[in-house]
Amino acid sequence: YESISSGSIPIYISDTFWLPFEDEINWKDFCVFIKPDEIDKIEGIIDELILSKKIDEMISKGQKVYKDYFTYEKICDYIIKILKNYE
Repeated sequence: YESISSGSIPIYISDTFWLPFEDEINWKDFCVFIKPDEIDKIEGIIDELILSKKIDEMISKGQKVYKDYFTYEKICDYIIKILKNYE
């Protein structure tokens, strides 16, 4: 989340990806996901993003998602919403 908030594109390396709000957010729009056995492809993936000029679009989408979901205020609003559902 820090990389998104700072205007970077996160690169997640994992066998299994567990991400919040998966039903609302298309994480592939602004993140790169790599399985451990594909680590040797990172350089090519980054080069392709730069050459396709998709990188600016991904950064912009990440910033929007961060503002819509991950600021302190938005997280507090979400928690309050969840708690109200249990009343």
